[in-house]
Amino acid sequence: MIKNNLLKKESPTSTVSLIIIFIFALTVVLFDYFPGAYLFEENSSNELTVIKNGILKKVLFSVDVTSENELKVALLKNSIIELKGLWFANWILLPSIYLMVINLREKSKNFLIFMVIFGIIAIPLSIYSYITHINFIEHLIQGLIAR
Repeated sequence: MIKNNLLKKESPTSTVSLIIIFIFALTVVLFDYFPGAYLFEENSSNELTVIKNGILKKVLFSVDVTSENELKVALLKNSIIELKGLWFANWILLPSIYLMVINLREKSKNFLIFMVIFGIIAIPLSIYSYITHINFIEHLIQGLIAR
C-alpha cells in the first residue's frame, strides 16, 4: 500500500502560525503599516510629501524638488520602496524558517540543525539591514529638509 504524505495532517502550531502570518501580511498591505512605515506622495512635479506613520502619530515632511536635490529625492523614493520590500521579505523568510523547524524537528536532524544555524545567522542580519535602511531614510529626509 502506498502512503500519501500530502494528505498528512499538519500540526496545529503550524496552522495557527500560518494564520497569524497571513493576518499580519494583510494588515501591512491594507493599511501600509510596518515598522518605520514611510510613504511618499507627489503633490506636484516640484513638491514631495513624505509620511512617517508611527504608532500614535503621523509625521509629514514636505520637500521641494529642485534640480539640485532631484537625485536625492529619487534615492529617497527608491529607499522607501526597498524598505517595504525588505519588510515583506522578512515576513516570508523568518516565519518560513520557524515553520520548517517545527515541521522537520522529528524527520531530519541534520536539516534541522542547518535551519537553526541559518536562522541564528539570518535573523540578526535581516534586522540589522532593516534598521540600517530606516536610518538611511531618516538621514536622507533630514538632509533634504535642512536645505
